[in-house]
Amino acid sequence: MTTRFFGGLLAMSTLVGAAAQAEETLTAVHAFPETLIYTKSFLEFVGKVNEAGKGVVQIEVRGGPEAIGMFQQPDAVRDGIVDMVYTPGSFYGGALPEKDALVASNLTAIEARENGGIALIDQIHQEKMGVKYLGWFDSGVCYNLWMKNEPQLDADGNLDISGVKLRGNAVYNAFFTDYLGAQVIDLPTTDVYSGLERGVVDATGWTQIGLIDPNGPDDSPENVFLINPDGNIPRPSTNDNNRNNRMSDRFIEDGSYLRIQNVRLSYTLPSVLTR
Repeated sequence: MTTRFFGGLLAMSTLVGAAAQAEETLTAVHAFPETLIYTKSFLEFVGKVNEAGKGVVQIEVRGGPEAIGMFQQPDAVRDGIVDMVYTPGSFYGGALPEKDALVASNLTAIEARENGGIALIDQIHQEKMGVKYLGWFDSGVCYNLWMKNEPQLDADGNLDISGVKLRGNAVYNAFFTDYLGAQVIDLPTTDVYSGLERGVVDATGWTQIGLIDPNGPDDSPENVFLINPDGNIPRPSTNDNNRNNRMSDRFIEDGSYLRIQNVRLSYTLPSVLTR
């Protein structure tokens, strides 16, 4: 019998089972590109499992959204296409709205496991989707609005972002528009920085670890929003968070020219040089 697992964006698991006669391989996908810190947490977990599980179990990562679309990944686990997915619960909230209880929780994953919360979420996953919920990655991380300019407050002291161009996505757009009154603009994850830089959006909603790596130095190439903000020379890399290989007018040369059909030249020599 094959047991299918959910990894969850905020999920972590310890794979424990009876001794197997042969090493078992579990296939997995992740919702976000490898360059994001969320995915790095998952890949670090995979590395530890594969090191400790030699001869028993190995996790084979098939890729991210380029392999299976991020919103199709939960169904891919349920349908048996892959064995495990590392994804936010909000991405399959339509099938299991109870998962958003973790989004609003002020507890850590350890506390939720100790008080039975994780077991309850796992039970609901098995009953409604036929999958097993393993755990919760990067718990205790708050969601923030990151703005280019100082936020404005209304007369009651509440945040006022009505009319602000806010980078959103399908998961949060209803909240941003209906509750906050923002003007939502959808951008791919990899275009957030350039969108803020070029004024396409004025703000973005993100967790506190998604844009800036708290474990890295301020000048780290992985800290997307901190790299040389006044620079105008792209870093020589084609695989980075800022997408330095994207099309830019920096690489367009001035092709204007002046076309002359007839040219008449004349000269006058001084008299001392002529007879």
